[in-house]
This record gives sequence, structure tokens and C-alpha cells, in this order.
Amino acid sequence: METLTSTRSITLLLLVLLAPLCRAVSLPVDPAWNHNGPGYNGADSGQLIQLAAGEERIPALYHRHEGARESGAVLILHERGEYPAWPDVVAPLARGLPRHGWSTLALRLPAPPPAAPDIEAGDSDGRGTWEQAVRVRIDAAIAHLEKQGASVIILLGYGLAAPLAQAYLAQAPAAQVKGLVAVSPYLMEPLASTAQTFPATPPLLDVFGERDLPQVIRHIEARIRNARRAGWMKPAPFHPGDPQLQEEGLPQSGTRYRPQLVSGAGHDYRGFEEPLLKYILGWLRRHVMEQP
Repeated sequence: METLTSTRSITLLLLVLLAPLCRAVSLPVDPAWNHNGPGYNGADSGQLIQLAAGEERIPALYHRHEGARESGAVLILHERGEYPAWPDVVAPLARGLPRHGWSTLALRLPAPPPAAPDIEAGDSDGRGTWEQAVRVRIDAAIAHLEKQGASVIILLGYGLAAPLAQAYLAQAPAAQVKGLVAVSPYLMEPLASTAQTFPATPPLLDVFGERDLPQVIRHIEARIRNARRAGWMKPAPFHPGDPQLQEEGLPQSGTRYRPQLVSGAGHDYRGFEEPLLKYILGWLRRHVMEQP
């Protein structure tokens, strides 16, 4: 009897000790997704869906537009190391745009290859596979939005995702994508060959903060020079602190390219969520919705 009681005690003790480990097995395999992390507010963070791309299932957060009429849908691509409920830039825009008639889909992107920790580094093994994985996920997201009835789709990329979005459109133009919004874009090779040029892509809005990262400012300056050479803008001196950028943008010969300074903002736009949303909505109204 004493032996049986001792065996039961040991069994109970093992169950108590192993219970936390059993619970840990049920956690998301990819901790970077972690939709229960910072910025996730349950239903307010949108509908968690799984997009099908072959045998892969890709998580994304969907917000349906508010009101009777939908202006279109915005596909949001997060910065490197982040996820679709990220509290800076991604979540505020994903929740803010639907209040103005735009549905949003925040897509989970694959992590860049670990062999290239430096954002300015040269080419390395695995880059091509990574970029192809990004394209497959964007394809799946666009297909999902089309099934939801969206006839106007905007690509919005934050940080490293911005040149990824432009490279995607340069390599495989999508007729349903009517505009591209780049929030604090910067380069990671080998994207330079496509991200710095201006092919026949939709209108492009480049948003950046006055206190943004140095690589972002360099990237914007280079894109402005290329936009002028391509005839997308009238020649004009560029100064990151120019108040004209903050209110109206640089003088333009058309509607293809617009740089937009958010005065006082850093790369995370904390405290500047409303100005960021306002500039994007204004650009969508003037350069996307009013186009023939």
C-alpha cells in the first residue's frame, strides 16, 4: 500500500512539472507572428485568417471597411522583424483606414535570410528564395482581396517591405493594384536594381519622418533624383526639412510620384499616427480615386 501511494505521488508530481511543457507545445511555431503580442487587441486587431499558397498557410489580419461603400482595399506589408499586429505604423493604419472606407489586410511576411543581417549588405545565398516567398504571399493576399470584392487594391509597404512591394509590381504588374504607398522605405540588396528605378508602375507615395533612419533619408533622396530623371517630377531642390514637403509635396509634372515629409516623426511614427493616416488618405483621394 505504501508503495502504491508513493507511486501515485510521484505520478502526480510529474504531471504538475510537465504541465507547463505540454502547454508550451501549443504555442505558435513562429514566435515572430505572435498575434497575441504588443499591438494585438483581440477583435479590434481584425479577423485572423489563413491564406492558401500551395501547401502553405499564411496568417493575415483582415479589417473590413466601415460604412455602406468600400473605396478599395489596402494590402499592408510590415517592417522586417515585425508582424501584422505590430503597434507601430501597421496596426494604426490597419485599424484607421477602414474608418474611411478602405478595407485592410495585414500580411505576415517571411523573415529575411539570417545570412544577411546588414540591411545594406550585398547579395547572399537564400535571397532569391526569400524574395520568391514574398511574391507568393503577395499573390495570395491579392487573390483573397479580389474574392472579397475589392476592385481597387493599394500596396502599402513599411520599411524594407516598401521596396519589396515596388519590386513585386516591377516584375509582375497587377492591373488591380492602383497605387503604392512606401512608408519609410530603404534598400536591402539585391533589390536596388528594381526598387530604385521607375518602371510603368502605379502612382507612388513616399512617406518619411523628419527624424527617420539615415538609410531611409538616403533612399528617399535617391528616389527623388530618379523620379526627376524619369520625368515624374519637375526639377526642384530637395531639402528634407522643407515645409513645402510637409503640406503639399514637391512640385510635380504629374501624379506618378510624391515624396511626403511627416514633420517631427521618427521611423516608428509614435505620436504621429494621425498625420501619417491623414497624408495617406489625402493622396489616395487625389491620386487614386480621382484618376480616370
